[in-house]
Amino acid sequence: MCAQVRIRHSCAIEKLRVINDSLTHEQRKMIEKTPFHVLLDIPNTEINGYLLSALIEGWDEGVNGFWIKGKLVRFTLHDVACILGLRVGGTAVRVFDEYGSSQLHDLLRASFPGQPLTRALVQNLIKKCEGIASLEDFCRVYIAFAFTTFLFPLPSRGIHGNFFSLLDNLDDLGEYGWGKAVYDFLVDGICHAVKTRKREKNSSEIRIKGCAPLLQLWALEHTLMVKPGTSKCLWPRIRNWTSKTLTNNDAHAMIYSIEGDKEVVNVLAPSKQELKEVIIIESMHDADYLSLCTPVSSNHANVKALPDSKFKYEEKCVEYQKLLQEHDQLRNEHESLKGTLVLCRVMYEKKCGEYDQLLQAYEGLMKGKHTGGTRKRKKKRII
Repeated sequence: MCAQVRIRHSCAIEKLRVINDSLTHEQRKMIEKTPFHVLLDIPNTEINGYLLSALIEGWDEGVNGFWIKGKLVRFTLHDVACILGLRVGGTAVRVFDEYGSSQLHDLLRASFPGQPLTRALVQNLIKKCEGIASLEDFCRVYIAFAFTTFLFPLPSRGIHGNFFSLLDNLDDLGEYGWGKAVYDFLVDGICHAVKTRKREKNSSEIRIKGCAPLLQLWALEHTLMVKPGTSKCLWPRIRNWTSKTLTNNDAHAMIYSIEGDKEVVNVLAPSKQELKEVIIIESMHDADYLSLCTPVSSNHANVKALPDSKFKYEEKCVEYQKLLQEHDQLRNEHESLKGTLVLCRVMYEKKCGEYDQLLQAYEGLMKGKHTGGTRKRKKKRII
């Protein structure tokens, strides 16, 4: 791919930030209960087009990686977990499959009958709150807007709503691998952009679908050429890059410069805080991550293992396995409690029905006694 080809992204971070600033306390509290709470405080990051173009130019589809400073660096699910804080394990979200109708689809169709759904329409719906009867519905509409502006944006500015039915039950959102879905959608967008450039050699501009900010943050985390906007090591790592403007010179140095003693980071080493997060622990059991952390021969110079002094993999693996087992056990207990709660609710409703029947029978008896007594008194007065 020619370096002068401009890659345009499809995200609209500023629109999402405007909506975030207008949320009420109750609306924020509802969204904070979902896996997408990190989007409430998304930094105002300007995406550098030169960097995107350079990354796409160096994409290696065979291993899902980028060539940086003469080295091939993998783009992995672990990166997504570290940067966005979204789960990469759990129940898979089939990004390109149609799940069918949903409460959100019904709401949007009722609000915009006969119109193609776009991010602009959803944005207006959020601002006016017309037709949104509950906080739960508002939360679903907000997530849909976050999908179209940040996580799953399309060049058409339309809405990728294939899996909106997964939003019907907000309590189950944490069971899904949203991070892997974002990864799959973005990788598909990268591969499509590369093929488009090869097919349309005279194109000077290509639009890419998917979470482009993730690519820029990935490059920042893996090159160490630019310092974060804060000295704190926050998780998810997107929170570290507040209001960071990247120049073309910075982008060029990050991708092409081989001068200096700063090495490319092949694998993001988890911080102490991150090692307490189940999402991070789960991502460290991904096959790609394990292959990068396993010592390799000198024939694989492009993939460098983490230093033993920085991360003792084999010792930690046992700890992570125990934590995962505890997590699975807690999740099973949670599911069991949910089942018990449903059973209790059914029994409660049954008892309420029996109580109502007894109450009606009692009231009938009392009414009969009262009527009989009245008739008796009337007879005495007639006599």
